[in-house]
Amino acid sequence: MSLRLADGCLIEAGERIGAGGEGSVHRIKGVADRVVKLYGTPKGQDIERKLRALIALSRSKPDLQRHVALPIDLVFHGANLAGFIMPLAVARGPIDEFIHPVEREGRAKLVSFRDLVGVGLKLTQAAHEIHAAGLVIGDVNESNVLIREDGSSCFLDSDSFQVTAHGEVFTCPVAKELFLPPELQGTRFGVIQRNPNHDAFGIAVLLFQLLMNGRHPFVGVPKDGAECHIHERIRLRDFAYRRDGKSMMKPPPGVADASMLGGLSSLFERAFLSDQRPTMVEWSAALREFGAILTTCSSGNPRHFHLPRLPTCPFCSLPRDPYPADATTDTVEVDQLTKEVAALERGLTVSLRSIRSPNLAEFPVGESSLTEFGDMPIAQARSLVRRRRGRQLAGVLLAFPIGFIIANGNKESAPGVIAGIVTALLGLALPMLAGQSLTRAKTALRAASNWATVVSNVQLLLQAARQDLSRLPNPCGELASIPQMASIRQQKFIHLDRSIEGPERAWEAAWRQEKLKSFRLDDARIADIGEERKRILRSHGINVASDLNERAIQSIPGFGPHLTLRLMSWRRHREQEVERLQPPPIPRDWKMQHEVRRKTAYAQILRNDRSALQAMRQRAQAYEEQVAAIRMRAERAVREARTVRQRLQSGILD
Repeated sequence: MSLRLADGCLIEAGERIGAGGEGSVHRIKGVADRVVKLYGTPKGQDIERKLRALIALSRSKPDLQRHVALPIDLVFHGANLAGFIMPLAVARGPIDEFIHPVEREGRAKLVSFRDLVGVGLKLTQAAHEIHAAGLVIGDVNESNVLIREDGSSCFLDSDSFQVTAHGEVFTCPVAKELFLPPELQGTRFGVIQRNPNHDAFGIAVLLFQLLMNGRHPFVGVPKDGAECHIHERIRLRDFAYRRDGKSMMKPPPGVADASMLGGLSSLFERAFLSDQRPTMVEWSAALREFGAILTTCSSGNPRHFHLPRLPTCPFCSLPRDPYPADATTDTVEVDQLTKEVAALERGLTVSLRSIRSPNLAEFPVGESSLTEFGDMPIAQARSLVRRRRGRQLAGVLLAFPIGFIIANGNKESAPGVIAGIVTALLGLALPMLAGQSLTRAKTALRAASNWATVVSNVQLLLQAARQDLSRLPNPCGELASIPQMASIRQQKFIHLDRSIEGPERAWEAAWRQEKLKSFRLDDARIADIGEERKRILRSHGINVASDLNERAIQSIPGFGPHLTLRLMSWRRHREQEVERLQPPPIPRDWKMQHEVRRKTAYAQILRNDRSALQAMRQRAQAYEEQVAAIRMRAERAVREARTVRQRLQSGILD
């Protein structure tokens, strides 16, 4: 199809690469980095004015093209507006392929949980730049955001954005109810003017689905068993994962606990329960902080990340791993793990055998020093006090009168007078010195009287130390579990070898399973299964034919025996189609991957045992350190008591 640009130049529309409700997107022949969007129905003058406003914005803010595919020129077919040209957005795929685990098994299969946190961060940054340019996205949904190789986001369908230019507001005429805030549910989209706070609801839904493996925040299991459409749950603000438990729903089975979101939970509750929703700046800061503190899973899966405060990995316990590890384990790694486990077993056996429990009756060494001196000599201390008091009195009664007599008898002689005065002064000084000695003697007497209290306090401390020792869990009892663990490990290896089929049968089963995954419920025509029920199934992790089983279907409220029969009948017909197909020959690389998967399972068993042995070793080391600390504390108290005893004796005997 030949098209005319606004300046009169002609272009030729080529291969169609996408389509939507408004029209289709085509390559431009001879132009590699541009595409043209063609409308399916004629558009009026208001659309042309809106597109011209967006073209002017793209020219004034060229950096905005990093976050949204803006029009750069109009195209006409004859005299009528046919569409517009925009840059070709090169990306890994739509955000929908990152949200749902089944989709991630394709192009996004090597994405980790931390990678998705980064995708969410860049999504909020892109939305912030769009809002800062004066635009409102309006139709936020999972199909109009592309994710590039670096995880950044590019919004599509900018011609549906709400645009304000020259005093005129061009509203957003479309929306998906699953991403529409409560206050806009049931409104006329082309009439109502929206704002960034309305976008914040849809962005929060995308973030929640991104981090919670595709689960919609307003889909769950009704506590009263009553079926209710998702848009009605949104209108009621019935957030299934709210922390206070006041929702009328429970989260669906097989979903990770929302506690894995940490501080993000409060932002999701603000977004879904109130009108004062977090801004894109708030989301960006919170996601950056959340991603920075994530730690790797102890199971060895490099795609599992979680908050360090969580006791276990939230993904390891799920019925279906949303981030399965890539099978890359080789024989060398298995051999290395085997050696590490064997070394740990040998070292731990020696360590546990060397641990000796302390004899509580004789603990600690040196306690006998408290009693080896017997009682303090209180009588001796009292006698010392009497002697010091007598010396003080003698100084007062003798020294001063003698000095006076000497001075008076030699009053005509200067040396005699001086000798008398000196003698009198000595008489005054001696009582003072004797008083200081008397004070020390009284102190020694008080200390000797309190010695029993000192001994009692130390004995109480030693008794507490013995109680602390008796409460310590002795790791020596774990010695017998080491050979038991080795025996169980060998049994697991045997069971694993028996359970893993040969490569031929395994290839056929895996190929047929992959074929079943190609049958998507969204594309199926099943009686009584409309779009609303398909959305409910998808929110419960049922996306393709291989996901369907009777237990999973009947666990969903409103899906009784009748609908279960419909869905299972559809699956059986798809299985019959697959059974008629002949599997291709086993690819050489698949056979190698089959062996790698077996060794990966071996390695996981060894990693689990290694972690258990390391934890056992840490408990043994902690036990010895605690015993040593208690012993040191008790022996220090004994030494201090002995020092006090010696000082008291010195004070009495001096």
